Amino acid sequence: MNVVDSSAWLEYFAGGPNAEEFEAPVKDHESLVVPTIILFEVFKRVRLQRDTESALRAVSQMKRGQVVDLGADLAVAAAELSAEARLPLADSVILAVGERADLSFLPEGVRSENGLISIDPWGRTTLPGFFAGGDAATGQGYVSQAIASGKKTALAIDRYLQGRAENPEEDQREIVRLDKINLDYFHPQKRAGTFSLGVNQRSGKFTEVHKGLSPSRAKSEAERCFSCGNCIQCNVCLMVCPDVAVSFLAEEKKYLIDYDHCKGCGICAVECPRSAMKLEEEKWNE
Repeated sequence: MNVVDSSAWLEYFAGGPNAEEFEAPVKDHESLVVPTIILFEVFKRVRLQRDTESALRAVSQMKRGQVVDLGADLAVAAAELSAEARLPLADSVILAVGERADLSFLPEGVRSENGLISIDPWGRTTLPGFFAGGDAATGQGYVSQAIASGKKTALAIDRYLQGRAENPEEDQREIVRLDKINLDYFHPQKRAGTFSLGVNQRSGKFTEVHKGLSPSRAKSEAERCFSCGNCIQCNVCLMVCPDVAVSFLAEEKKYLIDYDHCKGCGICAVECPRSAMKLEEEKWNE
């Protein structure tokens, strides 16, 4: 007997990353058991995300298994099994999946398509001066993707407020690997360990199993970051230049290289702890 829950059915119908994991039990109709509550949940979710026709097709496939009503007898049997196996019962179920955005608040002129706000690659909508980002605009549901979308949109907003029409510059810098980091400027520091509950402490309760880091340990862990390829104004280049050709502009918070005195020895680039500097051959005829 196989019982496939609502999330697994939705993953299977959506062709998600784990869809193959559920393919075998879904297609084994003789052993497949489908509670009516799961029919309800899947039909509702597919109808909201797609349309009624798609939802009906999904239910039709689910009904190939043995559909079981959640009656009084089955409820009592399930409770008895739960008590014997010491399975905790939920007082309520919180729906924590992606929802369709309510775009009714958008002003006239901001176009939407397929339930998403229409934007260009930099988050600009079809109405000048209005920007959007995140899954309501891109449809991408990961937090990292939302952060990237917000960053690109923020750059475009900054350009807009400055009255500049050109697109922000794409980051074309070379990815700095560990072999390019000057480890002489860093003290070895072990990774902060985490604490987990023992096996006997995990059963029969909803206590968090894997504990997080304390504020002080989290700060210490963040300080281990090399900040690869990024200048943090450590002034190493300024101090090691034998010709004093490097200066720091405090108001503009950037470094200036005096090419009249720089002889191209490359010490600044070699000594840069984070490989934020790069020595390139000067091309005269380009």
